[in-house]
Amino acid sequence: MSLRRETLLYKGMALTVAMAATAVAGPVVAEAQPAGLSWQPCNGGPAQVEKGSRMATVRPARRSDLARLVAIYNHYVEHSVATFDTDIVSVESRTAWFDTFSDTGPHRLVVACEGDRVLGCASSSPYRAHPAFAETVEFGIYLDPRSRGAGVGSALYRVLLEQLSSEEVRLAVAGIALPNDASVALHRKFGFTDVGVFKEYATKRGVYISSLWLQRRIGPLA
Repeated sequence: MSLRRETLLYKGMALTVAMAATAVAGPVVAEAQPAGLSWQPCNGGPAQVEKGSRMATVRPARRSDLARLVAIYNHYVEHSVATFDTDIVSVESRTAWFDTFSDTGPHRLVVACEGDRVLGCASSSPYRAHPAFAETVEFGIYLDPRSRGAGVGSALYRVLLEQLSSEEVRLAVAGIALPNDASVALHRKFGFTDVGVFKEYATKRGVYISSLWLQRRIGPLA
């Protein structure tokens, strides 16, 4: 897939990212991958994305998004080791997960969408249940396969990090099942640094999985 460089505007800042210049089909949907996205500030509201004559946004997730989020997640359950779940999940089983997030506080879930179609999501989840980890969140991101390489992941992380900049958090961590060069590059782009690798500590469908863990400081406690 060829890439082109494009300047994005987010909250008045000019940012340059690599954008997909060719279409790629994905197994979740049959349509071609969208062209590059031009991100614009949205009068203090959710970030907006201009795609040709169409508009997409990054905003807090809504309960009505859950079915689409489950469909995207189940793609990775079935076709990758990005998640260690081995059986597809239902909307009902993901409701408790969805309810851990809020529009305020350290635990957020944001989606990129074009109209009613969700392109992907990013989240800051509780790292562990122990109170000692209250200032630590775990980042996660899942994209519709046809939206990869179009700047969606970068836009999601920009918004998520902006939302957390004034929350009572100190550290964000992320675990990436290897190999996943795109996810590793995305996290390093946003200031995550490598901590270490858990080697072959999980198995999925007969494959031993290693994960790279990264971290970065965020929020007023950093």
